[in-house]
Amino acid sequence: AVLSLAAVFLYKNRTLQTTLILGAIALFALDLFSGLAASHFMNRHFLAAGTIVTHAPGAGLYIMLPEPVLLFLGMKGVKKDEKIATAYKRL
Repeated sequence: AVLSLAAVFLYKNRTLQTTLILGAIALFALDLFSGLAASHFMNRHFLAAGTIVTHAPGAGLYIMLPEPVLLFLGMKGVKKDEKIATAYKRL
């Protein structure tokens, strides 16, 4: 969230903005993978311990899912701004 917010205010430096958006996408993928892996290993641990408790991803997973879509839309907007800026420089 901090990377995305920082990218919004760096509208004059589009290369850094692109880098921050790509970093946010990478962090999202890492966060999603680590959360699902932790859930899987916790279920295996509970099963091995003989308990009936299972752990499943909750609402937090579904709240995170629109994030990469919004980041890709932001990346598309940055590329569009870059295209407009280069066209303006040619005039």
